[in-house]
Amino acid sequence: MRPRGAERVRRAAALAAVWLSLSAAASDAIRFATRPAPPPADFPRDAYDTRLADGGNHGPLGALIRGRLSTLEVTWWDAKIFVKEAAVRDYLARLLASRRGTTVTHIPWAQRLPVASLAADLVDTDGRRGRLLVWHHLPSIYAGWRDADGRWWFAYWMDDPDLRVPADGP
Repeated sequence: MRPRGAERVRRAAALAAVWLSLSAAASDAIRFATRPAPPPADFPRDAYDTRLADGGNHGPLGALIRGRLSTLEVTWWDAKIFVKEAAVRDYLARLLASRRGTTVTHIPWAQRLPVASLAADLVDTDGRRGRLLVWHHLPSIYAGWRDADGRWWFAYWMDDPDLRVPADGP
């Protein structure tokens, strides 16, 4: 059995490698809006359409997004959580690299959510656009991704230490 500290070091090294590969692939992979504007609270109305829900777990959200992603255009971030653009960049890299989390095709929680902590437009490799909304409410993290085909995917992580945001950013 590995000591807890060694596991953290291994995890940090794996995340750093993924981050380096993501940033090396395209230094512009993450862009920021010049005038960030918060999205409306909760999900858009079309996200509540569950006709396409299949009830299965599709695994980590990042695994679904990574193969299609060309650019992330961050349109909003909560400055109380993400104090600098670098914190947003780091967080998105860790979120997309995470091997944890559950992704489903229906909203699995009962409550309505406030304004998202982070919002981004995702540009696919074919130029089509999707939308990512993330709520960083520890110990839970919720996310919704509308892919370029218009299908919504809902993800959540429970008490994942790899997805904590340092108080002062990276």
